[in-house]
Amino acid sequence: MQEKKRDRVTGVLLWTAAALIGLLAVGAALMLAGVAGMFYHDAPEYRSALWPCAAYAGVGAVPCLLALGAFCRLIGLIQSDRSFSQESEKTVRFIAVMALIVCAYLVVGFAVSLITGVGAALLTIVFLFVIPAFLCVGLMALALARLIHRAALLREDNELTV
Repeated sequence: MQEKKRDRVTGVLLWTAAALIGLLAVGAALMLAGVAGMFYHDAPEYRSALWPCAAYAGVGAVPCLLALGAFCRLIGLIQSDRSFSQESEKTVRFIAVMALIVCAYLVVGFAVSLITGVGAALLTIVFLFVIPAFLCVGLMALALARLIHRAALLREDNELTV
């Protein structure tokens, strides 16, 4: 009984986290649109960079949204007691790949901003904090995928033994 209650609470917490991440993504997109509009009117010298920067942010958001969808799929697997399965391993590995793709994409954007001289101090600070964060998420997810793989093998051995 206690374990079912704990599983239900964990499921609610995970779904809440996924919803909050989605809301943060929408909020960030709206904030970026507002900042872009402000720059468009207040800083005409940056008007030529508006659409390339918007495209960069939009393309970079795609792997993040795909990873969020995979996270939701993983929550469903956990709730259906398929935590240690090949499907959950593939899902976690997909999240890792998406995080590493975003990390590489950010590194390229950072290099372009340094080369072109467009990067302001705040942008540099953001890049220097966000790039390691995505790298850590990607590497931890790869390690977790390996652990899930090992656990799935052990689970299969135990089921065959019974």
